[in-house]
Amino acid sequence: MFKCDYCNRSFKRENSLAVHMCERKRRALNRNEKHVMAGYDAYNYWYKLAMGSKKNKTYEDFASSQYYSAFVKFGRYVLDIRAMNPENYIRWLTTNKIKLDTWCKDSVYNRYLAEASKTETADRALERFIILAEDWARTTNNHWSEYFEKANPHTMVIHIVNGKLSPWIIYSSDKAQSWLDTLPPDMLKQIANTLDPGFWHRKTKLFPAEVDFIRETIG
Repeated sequence: MFKCDYCNRSFKRENSLAVHMCERKRRALNRNEKHVMAGYDAYNYWYKLAMGSKKNKTYEDFASSQYYSAFVKFGRYVLDIRAMNPENYIRWLTTNKIKLDTWCKDSVYNRYLAEASKTETADRALERFIILAEDWARTTNNHWSEYFEKANPHTMVIHIVNGKLSPWIIYSSDKAQSWLDTLPPDMLKQIANTLDPGFWHRKTKLFPAEVDFIRETIG
């Protein structure tokens, strides 16, 4: 008899064992997949926050956890959307006691972005924008400074929704404001919560030097 090391099921033939795939075996074989490792890292970070643990859980602990599937799903989600600072997102989710089964909802992530962007410095927002615009420029054979004139509007909306393009930039740049004026209502609706006009109108009034710096850099 041939026995599976993961579930202890026995087989009469070795080739039957070789093609056998129980859940524990599948989890063991998938441990090096990027989304699985992202989920494992997220699980460890959450466990330390929620449980006060100082030590990392082993992968075997993770694979046998009741939270395995939820965190693997979350790992795939943060990779797919290229989440801004996943650890901060997990901390926000934990602090706000957001249910684990909603962590992969865009509506939840957008709430996080809207709040996180309000505490980001103007310098950091500008740095991230320039990196974003330079990446766009390399793939489109344009100059990064032409982002607001030539980038696809749908792409730009996604950049705002995904947190890559901060309200600091949108409300401090004349080019960004001109672009915003051209958007149809349905696209404006997609970014309304992230941009939070009332809050950012007050914030830019309080920090005119930061606004001027961004405007001088971008236009």
